[in-house]
Amino acid sequence: MGAQINHGRSDAKSAAGIALLLCCVALIILMSGPMPISAQTATMAGRAGSAPSRSGATASGASAPAPAAARPVSPASPTKAKIAAATPSNPHLHGAATAKPTQKSGVAKSSSALKPRWNYNKWAAQHLGTGTIEGFVRDNRGEAVNQARLALRGPKGRVFRNIAFRHITFTNPSGHFIMRYVKARAYRIVAMSPDRKKRTHLQINLDAGAHLRFVMMLPIS
Repeated sequence: MGAQINHGRSDAKSAAGIALLLCCVALIILMSGPMPISAQTATMAGRAGSAPSRSGATASGASAPAPAAARPVSPASPTKAKIAAATPSNPHLHGAATAKPTQKSGVAKSSSALKPRWNYNKWAAQHLGTGTIEGFVRDNRGEAVNQARLALRGPKGRVFRNIAFRHITFTNPSGHFIMRYVKARAYRIVAMSPDRKKRTHLQINLDAGAHLRFVMMLPIS
């Protein structure tokens, strides 16, 4: 009988302890209340920040590094813009000017001024044995004769059968004429007035690569 009484007392104590524990838990829940959304977001962010990195180290409580500020792009200087504008797109073009600023004065200089351009006329004269004849035709008063006809003949006045050897040309309003790629030899150059009534001639000797310049006087009344 006494054993049964002790057993009943122990069960009552256990039930009372459990009830007291449940009451404490319920009281704590009621006092804390529901978690706000901001707190939930902060909790989730804290959990994400506490995740281990690729290297194996944990970053709990450490803030993320701030992104590097973008460097301001400085506008191109006018000197660089001029150099880019002067640079040719095709480097194989003859005489292409590439401007380079000097260290002392900073003034852009053209490389074409330092390096002479390739001249086809000089190359043809040296390799083909030709030359150039250039001059002016004037009348008795020293004025330019326009549309005067000039042609080459043999040293004794013989007319060439091949018309290409004659190099027939006419003067411009300033009385100027020019004959290019003329074969090197002795010639008689004949100048005729526009109406073909007056003429004059001059004996010349053209060498390979030479550039003859002279003035012919055409007697026109």
